[in-house]
Amino acid sequence: MKSHIGLVGRSAELERVGRLPAGARAVVEAAAVLQVPVPVPVLVAICGLERADALAWLEEALRSGLLSEHTALPRGASDGSARTAGVGFRHMLALQAVYESIALPRRQVLHGRPVTRVITR
Repeated sequence: MKSHIGLVGRSAELERVGRLPAGARAVVEAAAVLQVPVPVPVLVAICGLERADALAWLEEALRSGLLSEHTALPRGASDGSARTAGVGFRHMLALQAVYESIALPRRQVLHGRPVTRVITR
């Protein structure tokens, strides 16, 4: 059973997602299915939108605060310099709320896209 705080937080996150335009929601849903921060080209390929549209909607999703840039240290770097590793959810609660709100048929399609993209490259 979900806690009251969990239900309230989930509801708030879904309300934020509901205010997004459909294209930005498609990007956010793809990020939820991927679960972990990924490079922008991967997210763009998975979301099912034309590249230019996906990039524009990704910017909208980043502005909303649901998604954020994630950084990683370059291999072997010890100087503290970080580079952008990809984009993903800012908060795990938002990721879980969005993932659970995606209808099963759409979730299955989104889960199938990474495999299809890897095989066709």
